[in-house]
Amino acid sequence: MTLADVDVVVIGAGAAGLAAATELRARGVTVAVLEARDRIGGRVFTDTTTLGTPFDLGASYVHAVEQGNPWADLALAWGEPIHPDPRRRLTFARGVVRGVDDRTDFGAAAERAWRKIAAAAQARRRESVAPLLPRTTPAELWAAALVGPWLSGVDTDEVDPRDFADARTGEDWLLPQGHGRLVGRLGAGLPVRLRCPVQAVHASGQGVAVSTPQGRLRASHAILTVPLGVLAMGAIAFDPPFPAPARAALEGLPMGNLMKVGIGFDRDLFGAGDTFYTGAPPTSERAILYLAQPFGRDQVMAFAGGSLARELQALTPRDRDDAVLAPLEAMLGTSLRRHVRATLASDWHRDPWSRGSYAVARPGRAAAREALRRPLLLGERVRYAGEAAAEDGWHGTVAGAYRSGRSAARAVAAALGAKPG
Repeated sequence: MTLADVDVVVIGAGAAGLAAATELRARGVTVAVLEARDRIGGRVFTDTTTLGTPFDLGASYVHAVEQGNPWADLALAWGEPIHPDPRRRLTFARGVVRGVDDRTDFGAAAERAWRKIAAAAQARRRESVAPLLPRTTPAELWAAALVGPWLSGVDTDEVDPRDFADARTGEDWLLPQGHGRLVGRLGAGLPVRLRCPVQAVHASGQGVAVSTPQGRLRASHAILTVPLGVLAMGAIAFDPPFPAPARAALEGLPMGNLMKVGIGFDRDLFGAGDTFYTGAPPTSERAILYLAQPFGRDQVMAFAGGSLARELQALTPRDRDDAVLAPLEAMLGTSLRRHVRATLASDWHRDPWSRGSYAVARPGRAAAREALRRPLLLGERVRYAGEAAAEDGWHGTVAGAYRSGRSAARAVAAALGAKPG
């Protein structure tokens, strides 16, 4: 089967690629989307079978919905079920709720951490956030885990203050049917070629040529949306090679690693209502956070990031599950293992088409994101789009990927002289 030439080739069918293709088609531009996986969505993927209900192995949250998140608008327009994140935190001792909405210590510790990081960002400090965060009390350790592994996917000594402080915060939504379902609806009807990994991209003054196992395609322009981890591994050959600013951006924006483990139970083991966060009192930032009874389902979504995620991913599934269950068992004072009916886990770090969860700036390298928004190769022929290149604090989010994809598409459409959107 051959690939037909088009005005624009979009490389990658994640949120950025689908948004770019949607925008281009709305402007009358012919487009082809090439995707290495056997599905669309990229790092937004909802498993619908293992636990018997939808479970997001990738992105779960629609962030900052009151600040213009496009996925919030799409969810409402399409009538998708939404569940505002109650941010309810419970602690347990011997199976009894010990703290309900305990925001006094834990919330105050998080607020102090945010203020210190914001001040360091304003002062343009280039060291990591780690020295800014005290670690004396469980609440302070919880705040450090929140800043580093749980939100950034790296340990705190790898988090840049400015990159963290610039990120959007606000009201979050969860999607009972899964974020992957929402992204899948955006991709319905788009000209996506699956199992079609791009091997090489050649750009010249006349256009772009893309080589794949399914053939060669020519286009006037290309929008590259594959994760930075894949580019850093050299999975795609570029001619000419990336210019120095783009290579420096790749070095300055390694991929974080946020692991999710889903565990389904045969009953409600908590007896504390639905959709709340819990966790054992942390002894370090290398801790596990649990979203328990989401939407009233008898399951937990466990979050582990950074170095702890890498260690858990290296274990056998049984040893991994034991490690994830142990803190819960200590809190509930009972053996959870006999009530486990199914488990699953993400491993974006070793996924060949991701090589990580999302891009995180090294300390002192937050400006690297700006370099990704410039044309990468000759002239204006190749542009990058994705969560790593998102503007206005949307980096690291599905919203950022969408907005970046649309922005790149508009720039390419303008270069082609396409009709306004």
